[in-house]
Formats: sequence, C-alpha cells, structure tokens
Amino acid sequence: MKYKMPKSQRDKKRYIMIRLISHEKFIEEEARRALWQSMLAFKGEHGAAKSRVWMSSWDADTGIGIIRCAITSVDDVIVALKLISDIRKEAVNFIVLGVSGTIESLKPLLN
Repeated sequence: MKYKMPKSQRDKKRYIMIRLISHEKFIEEEARRALWQSMLAFKGEHGAAKSRVWMSSWDADTGIGIIRCAITSVDDVIVALKLISDIRKEAVNFIVLGVSGTIESLKPLLN
C-alpha cells in the first residue's frame, strides 16, 4: 500500500511567473541551470535544497516561465533571479510578473 501524506502536512509552495529580457532566446535547460547556479552561489547547497526550487514551465519564444518553490523561500528565489546577469555571456534580466499559490491564477498575467 502506498502511503500518501495528508494535505495538511505537505509543504506549501508558491509559483513565480517570470519574463526573461534578452536579445537571445534560451532553452529551458539554460534558464534552469542559471537559476540553480545562482541559488547555489547565494544560499549554498543546504539553502538551495530547502527552497525546493523548480522550473515548472518555460516558453523559449516569449521568455516567460513559471518557477515553483517553497513558500518560505520566495524572496530568496527572487533575489537569486536578480543576481543572474548573463547566460552564455549574453546579458539578461529577469522580471517577476507575479507570485501566486496556483498556476491557474497566474494565467491572466499572460495577456
């Protein structure tokens, strides 16, 4: 029998919608790697693991993505995003479009 943790005991999470401003287009793997490297440099291995950060979705054409993280580390993830200055030696800037508890409530921000 598979044990499933009750909802009341699960870690709460937040979703951060971001836009990547750059002259180049980057695939999801490049954006994810830049985020993880920045989190590791900013918070270390223990802090990055506690943040439970993950790229849920990424659109390379528009540069819009959704990042999932623990509710207690939203500010740390935003700071780590702002610390990323380049990807593949191309200058980049991440803009936070919104933070929410569900992906569905972030959908109206795309329009």
